[in-house]
Order: sequence, then structure tokens, then C-alpha cells
Amino acid sequence: MINIRLIKKYCKDDISLIENYDKAVTDKTQTWHCHHRLETELNVSRQQLIDIGRYFNVPTNELIFLTSKEHHKIHFKDKKKGHLSEETKRKISENSGAKRAEVRKKISDKLKNRVFTEEHRQHMREASRRRWHPELFK
Repeated sequence: MINIRLIKKYCKDDISLIENYDKAVTDKTQTWHCHHRLETELNVSRQQLIDIGRYFNVPTNELIFLTSKEHHKIHFKDKKKGHLSEETKRKISENSGAKRAEVRKKISDKLKNRVFTEEHRQHMREASRRRWHPELFK
């Protein structure tokens, strides 16, 4: 299965000339992705391709159809399941534990001793009634 309308954004020629097109069109059991060869072979990022004008409207010889599994392997080849980079681990530790407790305390302190107007209190009462007794508001 392929999304022809989406692929036409990438390809300026006849999309049937893209490698693996016949397999992608006839295979109804899995999803196929149109992929840029430069991303695959030279490890060039999408943004780099856009910056040099080679992401949209490229010739068919620069594209290839890949299965979802193949496509996933290309983009996640350096990431092993369950393993986090040192930078990710650092960010997680910075934003957990004591810092989270500190943020919760700030929010709690800010919400304490609030004074609501009578209009706001009436609105909250009505919202509560609507929630617990919806049959009264039909």
C-alpha cells in the first residue's frame, strides 16, 4: 500500500519508475514508504535535503520504496530498544525527583488562598450540577 498523492510531492517524474514500485503497489499486506536515497546511502538528514533543494520534486532515480520495517531500521539504526543516550538520561534526572516536588509546591502555594468572585462561585456550582445531574439541564 502506498499513498500516491503524498509521493507526487517528492517526485517530479512518473512515480512508476521509482525502484520497488511494482512491489509496493501490489503488496496489500504492508505499508510502503517512498524514501530518498541520499538519506539512506549518505546519511543526509531531511532538513539538509530541504536546505539544498533536493527534498521535493526530485527525479525518480533519487527515490526508493521501502517497507515500514526497512524504513524504521534506517531512521532508528543507532537507537537500541530500551537504551537511552547519556544526554537523555541527564535530562530525565534533572527533571525528576526534587525538581518536580519543587514545582508542585510552587503551584500549590499559588493556588492557596484564592478569592473567587460570587459570579465565579455561581459558575462553579452550575458546572458541578451539570456534571452530577445532567438530566436537569436537558
